[in-house]
Amino acid sequence: MCPVQAAGPPQSDACSEADRQAIAERPNHADLYYRLGLLLKNRGQIEEAVDAFQHAVAINPAYMKALIKLGLALKEVGRTDEAILFQQILTKHKIRTFHAHAA
Repeated sequence: MCPVQAAGPPQSDACSEADRQAIAERPNHADLYYRLGLLLKNRGQIEEAVDAFQHAVAINPAYMKALIKLGLALKEVGRTDEAILFQQILTKHKIRTFHAHAA
């Protein structure tokens, strides 16, 4: 598996292929889909990143980082209504988490 860069030049196709192979071996691992989504987003493949982030959230609906990145990627491709929906999910989760920690 290749390291995910926050910014900078796109990673090689070998890196995305390595991540896809890791997903094939462990298809229920949300972090692998999240990492692939980051890689694809950094390469400008936003629609493909949306798909990867959606897989991560489907596996783990409480995966905050994936929810945030999914919302941002949806907004970036013009799917604003869906992006707003994920923002609302995040807001509700943050409120529940706050109340759980405050109690």
